Amino acid sequence: MKLRLLVNNMLPALLVLCSASVARAHVFNTWSFNAAIPDGTGGGLAIPLNVTSEFNSISQLSVSLSIKGEYNGDLYAYITHGSGYAVLLNRVGSTVANPYGYGDPGLYVTFADMASDIHNYRLTLNGNQTQPLGVALTGIWAPDGRATSPESVSDTDARTATLSSFDGVDPNGSWTLYVADMSPGGTHTLVGFGLSDNSVQAVPEPSMYMLFGLGLTGWFFWRKRCA
Repeated sequence: MKLRLLVNNMLPALLVLCSASVARAHVFNTWSFNAAIPDGTGGGLAIPLNVTSEFNSISQLSVSLSIKGEYNGDLYAYITHGSGYAVLLNRVGSTVANPYGYGDPGLYVTFADMASDIHNYRLTLNGNQTQPLGVALTGIWAPDGRATSPESVSDTDARTATLSSFDGVDPNGSWTLYVADMSPGGTHTLVGFGLSDNSVQAVPEPSMYMLFGLGLTGWFFWRKRCA
């Protein structure tokens, strides 16, 4: 009797637990580069990219970008595709008082609109604009979004060019990634880039399938013994 009660109480819990899942982004594509970004010029790298996917509409675009470098405040980057246009980097840290931006060495980041604005990442991480990181920036950040000229951009400019501009756009076809080093004196290399949609439905964890199977197996043998 106690065994029967134990199993009857465990089975609903197993079923609930096995319904647990994790959200997994659909990766449209990733690209690896080892491309030097021309130093100190607005004539940067314009890289054509092609996406082939079973998706026909973007819901929640995220972008990964890796740049090895010496002075993040030099960098200007955007992506375009169809009617979508997003400014990923626009002289991060640039203000009226400091038009050169942050001098941190490189970045390995993911962009998502709901995160904190990358333009002021030192303020977010350190509580002030002047304390250097000393290492490359990592983590998830909202794109800069400032469609202002990189020659005059400031932290107070409106963020009008975000990833939400791609909502509803068919991801298939040609994209363009543009990256430039706007100020001389620090070198940069474009390392990698990727495009994903984070809105895909949740997928059960494999461990949940295993737990569910063990629970059902135990329940089956118990029923067979009690028959």
